[in-house]
Amino acid sequence: MHEKYADQGLSVIALYINTQGSWPRKANQEEIVAYLKQNNIDFPVGLDKAELGSKGATYKSYSPKAPPAKYLIDKKGTLRCSPMNKDLEKWILRLLAE
Repeated sequence: MHEKYADQGLSVIALYINTQGSWPRKANQEEIVAYLKQNNIDFPVGLDKAELGSKGATYKSYSPKAPPAKYLIDKKGTLRCSPMNKDLEKWILRLLAE
């Protein structure tokens, strides 16, 4: 979606969290940067710092049911929805049209 709609005003920001899950240790910044390069992720990625197994401030603010979660924020900065994958593009187009 980032590549497809960037020229229409879509901005994508990712947030890395480490709540233990399938990776049983805290990743360091170098590992995260290497992963982003390896996967050609070229949009901004923030790091929600927290101790392993706990949640950072941003994660706590949005209270996702399960990662990865997607949140769409409109041009005015209002959180509008957290769509499922099947509805993501529909919501993106809707918000870009506003």
